[in-house]
Parts: sequence; structure tokens; C-alpha cells
Amino acid sequence: VRIRQACLVLGKLKQEAKDMKNVAEERDKFRERMEQMRIEMERVKKEAEKEAEEAAKAKEEAKKVEGLARMEEELSLLKDKLASAQEQLEKEQQRAEEAEELAESRRSELENAQESVAQLEKEQQRAKEAE
Repeated sequence: VRIRQACLVLGKLKQEAKDMKNVAEERDKFRERMEQMRIEMERVKKEAEKEAEEAAKAKEEAKKVEGLARMEEELSLLKDKLASAQEQLEKEQQRAEEAEELAESRRSELENAQESVAQLEKEQQRAKEAE
């Protein structure tokens, strides 16, 4: 009866270990996506800064001619895009931190489950040897 129970617990723990491994893999994929998104956000930020610089130059030319208002609108739009991109990056960084905390918790649970599995396997082996 104890062996059967140990086998059932062992099976459950193995499944939990497999689930924890899947969580860790998903976390790693999420980190990779976050890194790609960070790189993309930096690229977008540089583009936005470059566009902002170009808009500033165009603004000086517009002062000489006409259309100053239109150029100011473009600059404002670029600033809004940059602010939006920065806000999105901050949100994604927060989500990444939360995912990191969850992953760390899952990793700890996985280690505990693996230790339990190992102990149950030892007990099962001893029980088989005792028979």
C-alpha cells in the first residue's frame, strides 16, 4: 500500500516537475521576447529621436517660410509616439520583472519537487529491497 502510494506521489511529483520545466521554458521564451522587444524599442526610440531632430531642423526652415504650425504638430506627434513607446517599454519591463519573480518561485517549487521525487524513489527502492 505504501509502495503504491509512493508510486502515485512519485508520478504526481514527476508531472509537477515536468510542468515546472515547461514554466521555466516559457519564462525563457518570454525573456527572449522581452529582449527582442527592448531592442526594437531602442531602435524605435532612436528613430523617433532622429525624426525629432529632423523635425526640429524643418521647424527652423518653416520659420523662414510658412508652415511652422504643421511642423510643430509633427514634432508633438513624434514626442507622443516616443512617450507611448517609453510607457510600453516600462509596462513590459514590469511584466518581465513579475514573470521573473514567478519563474523564480516556480524554480524553487521545481527543486523541492525534484528533491521529493528523489526521496520517494529512494524509499521505493528500499521498499523493493526489503521485499
